[in-house]
Amino acid sequence: MQVLILNPNVGGNAPVVRLWAVHLARQGHQVHLVTNHHPNPHQLPVDVRENLHLHPLEVDEDHGAGNPALSFSTLHQVATLTLEHDVQVVHTHDVLLSTQAAVQARKLTGQAHPVVVTVHGSEPQLMDPRHLPVVRDVLGMADHVTARSRFLACTLAQHVGRTAQVTPSWVDLQRFTPQALPPEEPVTLLHFAGVSSKARSVDALLVLQRVLEQRSAILRMVGQPAALQLCEDLARSLGVLPQVNLVHGTQLQERHFQGVHLQLLTREGEAHGQYLLDGLACGVPAVASRSGAHLEVLHHGQGGVLVPTGDVQQMAGAVLNLMEDRRTYQQLRAQAVQRSLHYAEDRLGFLYRRLLYHLPHLDHPAAPESPRAPLPWMK
Repeated sequence: MQVLILNPNVGGNAPVVRLWAVHLARQGHQVHLVTNHHPNPHQLPVDVRENLHLHPLEVDEDHGAGNPALSFSTLHQVATLTLEHDVQVVHTHDVLLSTQAAVQARKLTGQAHPVVVTVHGSEPQLMDPRHLPVVRDVLGMADHVTARSRFLACTLAQHVGRTAQVTPSWVDLQRFTPQALPPEEPVTLLHFAGVSSKARSVDALLVLQRVLEQRSAILRMVGQPAALQLCEDLARSLGVLPQVNLVHGTQLQERHFQGVHLQLLTREGEAHGQYLLDGLACGVPAVASRSGAHLEVLHHGQGGVLVPTGDVQQMAGAVLNLMEDRRTYQQLRAQAVQRSLHYAEDRLGFLYRRLLYHLPHLDHPAAPESPRAPLPWMK
């Protein structure tokens, strides 16, 4: 099967999209990955280099309105690739921009291949009431919609009125591996600040402030420049800046979990829980908000602790209790790794392949069988 994957790298979805592309290539499909952030071809696994073709996203600044996904160059690129390679499926990873480009390219070329869009939950326009009519219209253009969590699928059904199939991403267990146990002092906490989320960064810093009342601690905050500047200003205003380690987010995300005791996940309405999953695979237990996809990934007391969203006092208490009870903490570390195995590629990859095989207009092989064990969110 010839598959074109279009991802303008909105948010931090590039590593996940690359995982899916590698998975399809490993199954023998010809995959064309169009993105403005892709790895060096020599960094790809050796066994997929013949099947995975990287195409830098073509940008036309004059017509892109500041976003390359709507440029004439991108539209021409997608249309050309689908014709040259007789593409059978186009899979987009941005609700508004790349989906419109894919549908318009199909219309211009007169082709009949299906367009699939995966909603990651990081799209800022998705739940904005002002953009709801546009989101509903664009999702209506797609032949199939998927979501990375059951929570996100339910949100789409409720607010947008579009049914989405749950296709969760898996953990790259080659990259995210159990880390060595850190020294007891200071307590090292990890928080992903993302792009510019003030609310969740404030909560993480308030947790640090309360933990510091009883123990020495450091909060490692990972994010993009705008988010880190916001974190620095907030930490200074709270008087905890000396105990905050600001780290620029990189594609080598697994390094951020080294030397960490616990991960703080304070976001309300978490869309997919990827940071949580990656941390569990590294043996880093989580203290997470009882919200969104966290409820699907994490079982309270098994690999981490769930607390009410916004309750920084209870979150800080959970951190202190776990650091005092070393036996329970060690158990959580082991349980975290075991929980992450439920999200391994060999258990969840079939969902992605089955989705593509069941699309209309395809001459496809038989759909893969489901694993006998229940899927993670069913347990």
